Amino acid sequence: MRVKSKWHKTQVKTIEDIGGAMAFICWRITKNHLEDLINEGFVIEKEQVFDVIAEYLCFLIQSIDRLVFKTLNTEQRQELINKLAKQSAFYYQENKEDRIGEGNHWKAFVSTYNQRSQDYSDYDFVNNEPD
Repeated sequence: MRVKSKWHKTQVKTIEDIGGAMAFICWRITKNHLEDLINEGFVIEKEQVFDVIAEYLCFLIQSIDRLVFKTLNTEQRQELINKLAKQSAFYYQENKEDRIGEGNHWKAFVSTYNQRSQDYSDYDFVNNEPD
């Protein structure tokens, strides 16, 4: 999977800009891994697709949070993760509406994210990798 890794140098990027870009990259990574699972022969039913997507996104957001912990101050980190989670919820809502139908999918994603945040709080990141 190719990911654009350089910004146009026309202006300074805000934490919110970075969070939005990271959400898009996380969405692409998640879709790519989902396709890999399907290609490996895993049978994933229509509704389960979005459960898998939510879990992948939550894991990636938590991983990013841990990776930036030492490089951003608390306010910057909160802003980044907030934008990343909100934008991920937007992608989730938009795509689930397209494939499943109307609904408050945003709220379901945020609920899963909040639960996974609690679940993952028991785990460490050692040498930039999950423990």
